[in-house]
Amino acid sequence: MQIAEWFCHTLLAVEANSLDPKGQEDDHTLTILDTIKEHYDNLFLRTDPVQIREGRPKRYGFRTNAAGKTDLVTQMTKRLREILYIERDKCGRWMKSSGTS
Repeated sequence: MQIAEWFCHTLLAVEANSLDPKGQEDDHTLTILDTIKEHYDNLFLRTDPVQIREGRPKRYGFRTNAAGKTDLVTQMTKRLREILYIERDKCGRWMKSSGTS
C-alpha cells in the first residue's frame, strides 16, 4: 500500500486467486484486502460498475488461471526483448537533475 501511494496514489491490483471462499488455514489474503480497503481507495475492482451501483458487493483483486499466467509471461518476455518496457529509476533521474553524484 505504501509503494502504491509513493507512486502517486497508483491503482493497486492484488491477485485474488488465493481468496478461496471456503477459506484456508494460514491464508490471510482476504483479511489483508479487508484491511487495505479501509485505508486505500484506489484498489482494482473486478466487479462491473453497473453491479456496484445496483448494490452488489465490490470484488477486489484480479483472477488468473494457467492460460492467463502463461500469456502474461509470454507478453512480458516479448516486451523485454523488444525493449518496449523501460525500467524507470526515479532516484537516478533525481540525482542527475539535482547535479549531485
